[in-house]
Amino acid sequence: MKQKSVNEKPSFEERLAELETLTQNLRSGKIPLNEAVTTFERGMKLAQELEKELKQMQIKVEKLLSGTTDLETPPEMGLFEEADE
Repeated sequence: MKQKSVNEKPSFEERLAELETLTQNLRSGKIPLNEAVTTFERGMKLAQELEKELKQMQIKVEKLLSGTTDLETPPEMGLFEEADE
């Protein structure tokens, strides 16, 4: 099994699992207020990181599907024919 270096961030899946654990801890209502606020802050940071990464992957997939390499041009999926009116 490959070990991570100190500077290597956890995988998307590992961070998502951490976010789920933090959410469960907050929902339990069994942690002190101070710890709850710290947990909430960590959860918000993780959620923002994960959302940003998901958006980047979505753009990459859309570009791959459209064959577009231009970052500024939004990809056209071409999955449906345009309706004639």
